[in-house]
Formats: sequence, C-alpha cells, structure tokens
Amino acid sequence: MPAQESEALQRRRLVRLQCVGLVSNVDRYVSAPLLVALTSRFHAPLTAVAVVASGHLLGYGLSQLPWGALLARCGPLLTMRVALTGAALSAAAAAAAPSLGWLIAARVIGGALLGAAVPAALLYVGTRVPATARPNGLAAIVSANGLGIAVAVALAVVATSADAWWLAYAITAAALLACALGLNVLREQPPKPAPVSQGEASPSRAWSAPAAYRVARTLVLVLVEGALVVGAVMVLPTVADRAGLDRRVAALTLLVFGLTMALTGQLLSRWLLPFTLASRARLAAVLLAGLPLAGWAFPPLLALSILALLLGAAWSALHPVLQAAATASWPDRTPAVLALFVTALFVGGAAGSQALASVATSRGIVMFTVVCAAGGLLLAGIERGTRGMGRYREPMGHGRHDARDNEETT
Repeated sequence: MPAQESEALQRRRLVRLQCVGLVSNVDRYVSAPLLVALTSRFHAPLTAVAVVASGHLLGYGLSQLPWGALLARCGPLLTMRVALTGAALSAAAAAAAPSLGWLIAARVIGGALLGAAVPAALLYVGTRVPATARPNGLAAIVSANGLGIAVAVALAVVATSADAWWLAYAITAAALLACALGLNVLREQPPKPAPVSQGEASPSRAWSAPAAYRVARTLVLVLVEGALVVGAVMVLPTVADRAGLDRRVAALTLLVFGLTMALTGQLLSRWLLPFTLASRARLAAVLLAGLPLAGWAFPPLLALSILALLLGAAWSALHPVLQAAATASWPDRTPAVLALFVTALFVGGAAGSQALASVATSRGIVMFTVVCAAGGLLLAGIERGTRGMGRYREPMGHGRHDARDNEETT
C-alpha cells in the first residue's frame, strides 16, 4: 500500500509539472491568433501590434541567464512559484491594458518572468524525481508543447468570437496562478553538492576553444531556426487574415503547426536517427524550398496549411538534434550553454516575427512563403560551418555517439 501511495504521489507531481509546461506554452502562443483583433482594438498597424507577440519571445529569451543564476541559488520549486506567480500578474495586467503600450510592456515582462518555468520544471524532474520515473516525466513536459499550442488557439478563437480579446489573457492569468498554487504537492530536496578538494580546479572554469567554436556554430543555427520557425508561426494567423480568411479559420493554421509538431516528433526522431546535423539542416531546407510554389498555386487556406505542416516537420527534424548538439558541445558548461540556446532561439523568434509581420503586411502570402524558403536555404548555406561540429545524434535516452563521431568532433 505505501508503494502504491508513493506511485500515486509521483503521478500527481508529474501532472503538476506537465501543467507548468502546458500553461507556459499557452501564454507564449495565445497572442499570435489575437494580433488581428488587437489591430482593430487599438487602431494600430500590424507591425506595431506584432510587438505584443515578439516582445514576449524577446523577454523570454533574454531572461534565461539571470534565471539560471537564481535557479542555482533558490532551487527549481521556489523558482517555478515565483515565475508562475509573476507571469500570472503580468497576464492579468495585459487583460486590463488600456493602451497598446501597456499591453506590450505587460507581455514583455510576462515573457521575462515566465522564462524560468519550464527550465525549472525540467531541472526538478532531472534532480528530484526517481530515476525510474524520470524519462516519463521529461517526456510529459515536452509533450505539453503541442497541446499548449492547441489550447492557445482554442482560447483565442473563443475570445475573438466573443469580441473580448482580454478574455484570453484573463483565463491564462488564472491558469498560471492555479499552476503556482498547485505546486504544493512538490517538495524541495536540494541535492548535496559534490565536495571539491582545495587546489582542485573546477572543470566548469576550463576554457576549450574547440568547444566554444562548436557552441557558437550551434547558436547560429538556433538563431536562424528561431527566426524561421518560431517567427513564422507567430504571424501565421495574421497572414491568413490578410489573405481574406475568417479570423477563427485563420487561427487554425497555428493549430496545424502544433499538431504536426506533436505527431511527427517521435516518428522523425526514429527515422532520422542516423542523420547528421548538417544533413538535417539540408532536409529542413528541402522541406521549405517548395513553399513559394504552394503560395502561388493553391488557395490561401491550403497554402498556409502546407506552410504550417512543413514548418512543423522542419522543427521536428532539426530541433531535437540541435538540443543534443548544444548539450554535447561543452559538457562542463551545459547549464550555461542551454541558457544561451534558449536565448538564441527566442531572440531569433522575436526578430523573425517582426520581420515576417512586415513582409506579410506589405507583400502578401507569396512573398511570405518566399522569405520562409529563403530562411531554409540559409540553413543549408551554413551547413559547411555546422559540419565541423560532428555527427551529433539525438540522445534516445542515452546521449551516446560512436567512435566515428568522436573522430569527427576532435
């Protein structure tokens, strides 16, 4: 009986952590389907309103390094509570925003405050959850990404149907606060620090030029990936609206991306396991190369659905191996490298969403697909730079690579 109670408690804790990942993604993506409604509400151009979405990404990305330092001092549980509570207050402020400037400020601050939630949840699973339950815990949090996009789309559709854009932020604020309060079933158990003998140099202080080079190359790719995929996804509903689609139908293009990411993740992970990082970059370029033809030849809804589908497939093909490359590039400094990884991803997404919103407003759907295809070609163009990083493979629970990989990375 005690063992059964222990397993039930572990499940409850993992559900709470999964809710953290789910609600964090809802807060991140809920602004994208609302951009058109916000242009009408505040009588502002799309390029100005797009800062509501891109500002959240920017705040999220730039907050990673400060949150990493606080996470090391305070532990994941307290950090999650602070981040979720602050993000809830910020979302409530966004719901009550009397002006566009107020709304943008609330979303930027909300993104910065929420930047610690998912990393802290992953750290909690990695250090506080028993080893037997750890893989399921990590998979549960990651699987919440696609579901979070679906919930964000549904929430935005309900809010726009009711002609009450603020309702989406109000419900998100309540969900974030509920997640913060629901963490009471978790217990903080700080791991004991490993003793370091006097005179022994900390391995994290060792400088390695080859490792720094590999990290820099990975970050360049992640920056381009963020601008291309995250940036494009943020403005997909707006592009659909500009093409004459109903606002509720336009929001569904974002749902196509979320479902593709959720459904193709495991399939592509197994199929592309032998592929190198450079090969996956070329594959992403190939997937996106036909987008201009789709934008020219097909009706807007079908063209944008194809765009969302290919963006989701490109993400599933490239992003996991980029994460693996970042982790393996400099093992002694993995926390700092991962913080820079997230920063590059979302700073790139913020810049990409602003640029693509301008393209969508002035040039239309065909030019939008051309720019996305050009982003894929840019990934292929830096393939020669990524080749020096070696054959990083997605770690199927082990994170191993063979002797040939070692030869190529040395």
